[in-house]
Amino acid sequence: MAVRDPLIALPACLPSPRRPAPALFRSTARALVHGTTRVLRRAGTVGALLLVSSSVCSAEEPADPSTGRVELIQPALVGDAPDLSALGSQVDGGGAGLSPARVTELNLVPAADLTRPPASLWTRLRNGFGMPDLVHPAVRQEEDFYANRPEHLRRVVERSRRYLFHIVEVVERRGMPAELALLPIIESAFNPVAVSSARAAGMWQFIPSTGLNFGLRQNAWLDGRRDILLSTEAALDYLQKLYDMFGSWDLALAAYNCGEGCVQRAIARNALRGERVDFSSLQLPAETRAYVPKLQAVKNIIANPQQYNMTLADVPNEPFFGTVQVGQHMDVKVAAKLAGMTVEEFVALNPAHNRSVINVNKLPTLLLPLDRMNQFAAGLRDLGDRALASIRIYTPRAGEPLDQIAKHNGVTVASLRRANDMPARVRVAAGDVDLLIPTGAAAQYQEPVERPAARTAANGGRVPVASGAPAAASRQRPRPVAAAGTRPPAQSAARKAAEPKRTAANAPRKAAQPTPPARPTVVAAGKSQQR
Repeated sequence: MAVRDPLIALPACLPSPRRPAPALFRSTARALVHGTTRVLRRAGTVGALLLVSSSVCSAEEPADPSTGRVELIQPALVGDAPDLSALGSQVDGGGAGLSPARVTELNLVPAADLTRPPASLWTRLRNGFGMPDLVHPAVRQEEDFYANRPEHLRRVVERSRRYLFHIVEVVERRGMPAELALLPIIESAFNPVAVSSARAAGMWQFIPSTGLNFGLRQNAWLDGRRDILLSTEAALDYLQKLYDMFGSWDLALAAYNCGEGCVQRAIARNALRGERVDFSSLQLPAETRAYVPKLQAVKNIIANPQQYNMTLADVPNEPFFGTVQVGQHMDVKVAAKLAGMTVEEFVALNPAHNRSVINVNKLPTLLLPLDRMNQFAAGLRDLGDRALASIRIYTPRAGEPLDQIAKHNGVTVASLRRANDMPARVRVAAGDVDLLIPTGAAAQYQEPVERPAARTAANGGRVPVASGAPAAASRQRPRPVAAAGTRPPAQSAARKAAEPKRTAANAPRKAAQPTPPARPTVVAAGKSQQR
């Protein structure tokens, strides 16, 4: 390769000391050196570079890349330089004052084979980082937060072993930056049953309305926001939509935290004032201002944990779970037992179910560790057609009355309402809601009946009668008692006749009332008093 400089330009290769230079080349070099001797004396560095180029070009055999050995060019001391007057002319008296180069050999570490997947999932994540680094003063604070709490990060990494490989797979399939796979650390610490004060639920922390907008159903049987597969797809759909809206991952993440309307209003305020509209310049809620720097801090720690005196437990770059399709309802305890897992381990992979029974009409897919799938399938084959659920599930027709459903299943209407949390005003069932049919003694549950209360003086003449009291007791009424300010009860006719009648002589005398003083007479001026 030719070496070019603003002041000089030499041929591509100078003659090799192991073979004589051609006559044409000697004449060209002599003329060129004659014209550039003074320049080379003033710019010794440029001359050294030219000599390096000549040494590289003079190599007869290129370095063998398979041996991992290359030739390193090192300039020798000026005192060791041989006489290069042959390249000069009689006018300038000799050579250009350059020193030759000594060639040594250097062993290099072979480059990593990028055609093979890395053994560690952390290495795969680092290779996929694609977001521009955020320069923000809050990043250092968030780094200190995690660096001072290594036990917290250790628990988060341990929980992430179940889900992180699947999330990285989906992120790479969509061509999105790998930093998004770390977002559950910020949102929920990889806890799929986490619930916030704003009613955001799941590993990706969807609020109810946003979850419904992205197809995450929420009913009495399941909450799609807690499902591992469904919530991951919905979260990445939402993040991609936000990125397309704002054109920046920083703003997309901010909108994921506080909503796209919040970010749009902040951008509009800055635009009206003629200010910058990047993340660091926007006036956002305090939680959102710390949200994006927190993800940048986690990225920095994952990229270089030794810098923060931390050690990350290795997460293998291999799937943790697989999917199984089931065709009959079953209790969560039964499913966990068939897979040889504890209920807590089973729920960690299948957290979407709201009840203790798995309703396959709503969610027929189960997640199981890869080493437990064969055991689960063998257990299902051994059970055959046996019922795996301790309760019954009934799918009603749209508008089917509750009393007919109760009669068809041999239960009471009250027990049906109680088992499905249905208010008393509901008389018919919706067509898309599966009903839980109670069994055992709960199937004959009856709502308590309130009987009319008897009269008393305190409550307007009514006394409440307890449910189940004897009928005779309910017919007994207490003797009315005259209260203050009320008329006494009516007396019998015989008692009235025995009492003496009141006359003017025996009538009780009233106390003499004082005579009020006479009103003074006021006469207007200029007018006479009228009688």
